[in-house]
Amino acid sequence: MKEGFKPDFGMYFKELFPDADEFYFLNLSIKEIFRIEDKAYSISPSYTFEGVEYALSLDFPLEGLPDLIKLIEPYFGVSDFAKLIDQLIDPDFKYSVAEWDEPIDSICCKAFLGKEESNSNEKYIPFMVKEFY
Repeated sequence: MKEGFKPDFGMYFKELFPDADEFYFLNLSIKEIFRIEDKAYSISPSYTFEGVEYALSLDFPLEGLPDLIKLIEPYFGVSDFAKLIDQLIDPDFKYSVAEWDEPIDSICCKAFLGKEESNSNEKYIPFMVKEFY
């Protein structure tokens, strides 16, 4: 693993719980939403498990965006929230990040383990969100 990178929780989860069907994440803290494809998004909060801080990728389709938006809406003023929505649905937003100043600490979701992916810096396994609550 490259210096400055946290270990990936998906890789650890696969090793620790190879037969698990789903996992519940509670009270995650997020400051950003990434658009990773035309109809796919991701959040990447830090996640501490058994005293170790991990990188965590939680990917979800466009259909999951409204549920996440409902959870974060109360933390924004009307104009800031409208700008966030415009940014997230803008076709030119792909591979960009919508971010805000203060973390929102109350995001929960149910997810299952995705497929291993890699980039020039790391290997990781994203979780695929079934439901935000």
